Amino acid sequence: MRWNLDPTHTSIEFAVRHMMIATVKGTLNLKEGFVETDEAGRPLRVEARLDARSIHTGVPDRDSHL
Repeated sequence: MRWNLDPTHTSIEFAVRHMMIATVKGTLNLKEGFVETDEAGRPLRVEARLDARSIHTGVPDRDSHL
């Protein structure tokens, strides 16, 4: 089965370690995507296109650098 992802109801979040001291968290907007599953509902394939310009970490200077 193929399930299309709805950008208005999908949240893309990330967290990465920075210099082994802090964890930087942020979000990105989804442009489009889908999930393909087998008959038992197990994911077989996931594909997503993100809007890199939408990155938000809470620090504007970091966002523009990324």
